[in-house]
Amino acid sequence: MVRVFILAAFGAVFAMSAVPVFTSQAAEAPAAKAAPKADPSPGPPLVAANPDGGASLVALIDYEDPSAQLLRDKLAAFSKSNKDIKLVVKPWASYGPLSRLSAKAAYAAERQGKFAAFHAAIMNDPGSHTYLSLRDLSFAHGLDWDRLAKDLDDPKVGEAVDANVKLAASLKVTSGPAFVAGTQVFNDPWNKLDFAAMARAAKSGGAVASK
Repeated sequence: MVRVFILAAFGAVFAMSAVPVFTSQAAEAPAAKAAPKADPSPGPPLVAANPDGGASLVALIDYEDPSAQLLRDKLAAFSKSNKDIKLVVKPWASYGPLSRLSAKAAYAAERQGKFAAFHAAIMNDPGSHTYLSLRDLSFAHGLDWDRLAKDLDDPKVGEAVDANVKLAASLKVTSGPAFVAGTQVFNDPWNKLDFAAMARAAKSGGAVASK
């Protein structure tokens, strides 16, 4: 199901600035009340594909979530056929300690300018990602492991991951993957996500019909 959230601007999702998020009319609270606000993210935007795209699709992805792995090919096809849509990932730690470790590793990889390579590698590496498996993944894809391991302990990296957890809560997302395009949140089961609708919403920047 596509749930429409009326945002002050789509930039609120990118920068996670404190802009009120409202639910759709069907589930709308009294006009004076706003849905929870998303806290500003201290982390940089993690661009997985099409960095020069004029429109954006924001993906809340937990790298330890099996359904995220199952979306790998669909996401790759989406980015290939929509070169004008930037794919921005918000690593989401919703599955426990390993989820948090993988999410922190994503931000650490970005510090080396290699998030896109890290994202592709971890999406192509099914199963759990432990400290040792992330080390092996880093070696295989040209990341400086010593630097990455040090950055994993940086509190600012943890704060970036925490901000994504708060973003999911503010959007009332309880399971992933979830996507924000235009003013819409797409949070259907992985095999029912409407990527064509996401593309239309991202390009229009507004709420559009899913069909």
